[in-house]
Amino acid sequence: MNQSALRTLGITSVNYGDGKTTVALNLAISIALDLKQTVLLVDLDLRKPNVTEYLGVQPLFGITDYFLDDIPIAKCLLRPSFDRMTILPAGQPIEHSSEVLGSPKIAALAHELKARYPDRLIIYDMPPALAQDDPIAFLPHVDAVLLVTNDNATKVNELKHALHVLSGANVIGTVLNSATR
Repeated sequence: MNQSALRTLGITSVNYGDGKTTVALNLAISIALDLKQTVLLVDLDLRKPNVTEYLGVQPLFGITDYFLDDIPIAKCLLRPSFDRMTILPAGQPIEHSSEVLGSPKIAALAHELKARYPDRLIIYDMPPALAQDDPIAFLPHVDAVLLVTNDNATKVNELKHALHVLSGANVIGTVLNSATR
């Protein structure tokens, strides 16, 4: 990604349970361990946020608070125990998340996050491609997409459909979880 000047990565999956949040967290942590790189992990799964739950932290605010209540984004950011890593939690779950993610306010936020620290990698933990249209609403704001799939659960036709849904995106790879062979 550095060689291609790609600074924002959306991580999605075919379905819930494929391991996208685990992949996003593990990738963010491993990048934060690099002394020359900083990372921002943004939980964009506004209907079913999990990032802070996986880390065992309880945020006061998140993206939904920023969007609905005009809470400053600086109050939403979390600093976990990893140096060079920041988390922007989703906040309280909401039902109409695609309208939020497709809004001009979130577009401006995505632009600000990318422009503020030009050397920081931003990882977006997005909802599954087949669960709702949230990833499509936010795809214009990511440079690249990583698709997570589960060998024991994802059917071939679902994977093909997810790739079709993401056809307008720069899908740079896939992660196959739970591979048995």
